Formats: sequence, C-alpha cells, structure tokens
Amino acid sequence: MKKIIFDNVNKVAVVRFNNGVTNPIDIEFINDLEEAVLSAEKEFNGLVLTGGDKFFSIGFNLPQLIGLDRKELTYFFHRFNELILKLFTLNIPTCAAIKGHAIAGGCIIAISCDYILANEDKKLIGLNEVKLGLPVPYLADVILRQKINDTIANDLLFTGEFITTQDARKAGLIFETYSIEQVENKAIEKIEKLTLMPKNAVTSIKNNRFDIVVDRYMRYWKEKEETFINLWFKEETQQLLKEAAKKF
Repeated sequence: MKKIIFDNVNKVAVVRFNNGVTNPIDIEFINDLEEAVLSAEKEFNGLVLTGGDKFFSIGFNLPQLIGLDRKELTYFFHRFNELILKLFTLNIPTCAAIKGHAIAGGCIIAISCDYILANEDKKLIGLNEVKLGLPVPYLADVILRQKINDTIANDLLFTGEFITTQDARKAGLIFETYSIEQVENKAIEKIEKLTLMPKNAVTSIKNNRFDIVVDRYMRYWKEKEETFINLWFKEETQQLLKEAAKKF
C-alpha cells in the first residue's frame, strides 16, 4: 500500500501522508514521497503536503530504524537528506499544511517547504534530536537558520523543546494559522495565488533563496552525515533511542 495519497486540485498537487496515525518516516515513506514530489514538479504548478489530524508526522520510524545496521542506517539517512534537498529546491511553489503535530523529521519536511500553514489549536512543532543524543541533520539545521532568527533557531536546536504552532507563527517559522477545517484549503489557495505569477520569475526567486543553503550543504554533507551516523550508534544514544521507540 502506498504511504502517500496524491490528489490534483486545479493543477496543484496535494500530497497526503498515509502511514498510520503518526505518519512515521521509513524508507518506503521516503520513496513514495519522493515519487510524488518528482511527479508534482513535472506535471503540476504547485505542491501542498499534508498529514493527519493528530500528526503531520512524528518523524523517523524509530522502532524500525534501531534494528538497522550501520550500512542500512547510512542508506536511509542519506535518502532522507536527498528527499529534503529535492523538496527544498523544487522549482514550483510548495506549502506544508499542518493539522497535527510536526515532530523531528516531520518538522524537517515542513520547513523544507516555501510556506507552512498550521492548525491554530496548539499543535506542537519542533526538533527534539538533541534529547536523543543526536544533532539535527545538517541540511535541516542550515534551512532552519535561514528561515528564522538565529537566536531562536539556536534555542530550538540546543533544547530540543517543542513549541506550539501559535508560538512558531510568532517566531516566523509558520506563515499563518487557521482552524483545522481550513488549513488544507488555505494552503491550496496560497499556492494557487503563487501559480498565477510568471513561473520563471518565481523559480528565479526560489533559486536566490536556496543557492547559499545548497552550496554550504554540498561542501560538508559527507562529514556531517558521518558524524550523525557515528553518534547514532553510540551506546548512550542507542539507549535513548530505544526508550523513545517505546512511545511509538
């Protein structure tokens, strides 16, 4: 069964996560989402990503991933970063419509979009990797620091605390909040408005935004991925990951 549902709304690709209540990120999810993103870029004018009412995505599928060996985990982690890079540099406008919590990897997918619209009802968003003995993936770190004030980004990264969607809006991470019934439609409306602009101009503006991030990431990605993998397999981190996996 596909872990992604793909809809066409007035030439806007609406991609809905379909991986259970929490939408955990595993290799099948990555493959299905990448396929949808590539299809959207080729055939549609814009892209909206959305998840469930309880969770946009809880992040990495820890119960599955802690059973992988180093080679398997390295492959998974690299594929995830490839997906984020592709989503971030997509040549059509993108928006994440968050109705539920967006945690860790789920938050990373959201911030890779041009816009985030979210449920106003105090859903949580954030990056808790540090509490599991891990750094936030380097690409996500660089993207986050471009999107919001560096002091606020530091606090989110260092503490691993989640914040409400309302606080995320005040911080500039989320563009706007709406009722849960409105979020998806408002995201589609936002993208539809952007698709009325000359496409070449929109693409050029996007290039101006992501060039610096991509250049920096491409210089350091190998060593940063290796650091993440090394920390993943440390005994202390493995214990923290196993405890966290019990909550899935």
